[in-house]
Amino acid sequence: MVKYIFILASICLLSCKNKEQEPIKKTLFLTTNANDVYAFDIDQKKLKWHHPGFNLEVNDEVNYFTLDNNIMTKIYQDGIINRFDKNTGKILWQIQDKPDESQSYYGYDFDDVRFLQFYQYPLVHEGNIIFGNSHGEIKSINIESKKTNWVYIQPQIIYSSPKIIKNILYVNVNHSLIMLDLKTGKKVGNVKYADNEHVLNEIKVEDGVIYTLSQNNLLSARAINFEEKFHYKADENLHQSSTFNMVFDEDNVYFGGNILYAIDKKNGELSWKTTLNEDENGSEILSVAIVNNGVIVLTKKKLLKLDDEGGIITRIKPKAQPIGLLYPCNGLYYYLAMDGNLYRIDEQLKNEELFFKGINLDPEHRVDNSYMMAQ
Repeated sequence: MVKYIFILASICLLSCKNKEQEPIKKTLFLTTNANDVYAFDIDQKKLKWHHPGFNLEVNDEVNYFTLDNNIMTKIYQDGIINRFDKNTGKILWQIQDKPDESQSYYGYDFDDVRFLQFYQYPLVHEGNIIFGNSHGEIKSINIESKKTNWVYIQPQIIYSSPKIIKNILYVNVNHSLIMLDLKTGKKVGNVKYADNEHVLNEIKVEDGVIYTLSQNNLLSARAINFEEKFHYKADENLHQSSTFNMVFDEDNVYFGGNILYAIDKKNGELSWKTTLNEDENGSEILSVAIVNNGVIVLTKKKLLKLDDEGGIITRIKPKAQPIGLLYPCNGLYYYLAMDGNLYRIDEQLKNEELFFKGINLDPEHRVDNSYMMAQ
């Protein structure tokens, strides 16, 4: 008996040690559809700094940011890229992206396309910033010199962030996924999608597998060498989904619009699917977060907790209509709401509280969304 007690105590101690090793995040960063940027002290529930949005006639959709070392790098639709001191909000570096002079050489016609940066965050890699724009340009710019390392141009709008995998840059360009050499920008490969499967969403990479989601809700999984693992086509009545609300656990990949799908990562078969708020407007999924033995789903009107078989355990109405991301941080789940307040709630969806009041939003903006990250 003493032996078993000792083993049990050892397991408990190891479990506690592992939990203690999980870093407690101190600062929560947020950007809104008005492109205001906020940094909050999580423990004190206080604002550390705020940088207001600008050029709001153009910057009227949320664009994301990247955190590296002590810097936040944020891109704006009008082509401005700022590098902020994460602790103070001071702008340390800024550049205005413009159409490259080599555009005329390629002869692509972008005359009817506004020069913008869409839903993306700039990649920061080995002293360079890498991003795409609406004129088909994928660029690498040296941070120290602000000089362009290379530009790759192709005749499609870049809607989402590129991804770096083993020194190769992967970019979705509608009908295909292209691969560029990180140092030179030269194309080293591509994979074409089926003719009717447009892919504008950002690719996701999980455990060495590349996941893409088409505009027609075809989920595809490929190895890094592009060997196909599986395809799964969602029901035709599924509202359009996005990789913005795609998440993974050990067994499944989750995605959906008005229906949440759990797809087995090993074989691509349906584990389960659950229709959310059937017969109710506002049932589209805004965000999904992994919890113990299930997931939490955020829609415009409901917060729902589902078990690991897709059964709805809890369904509540949030204090205000949510916008965009449900972000897990230190055991709580944060969401921004249309009332301009930032809320957080526990995993059981029982204790919901106001975290910060008075976030700047503009209801005239085209897309109601948010993006958060904590460190």
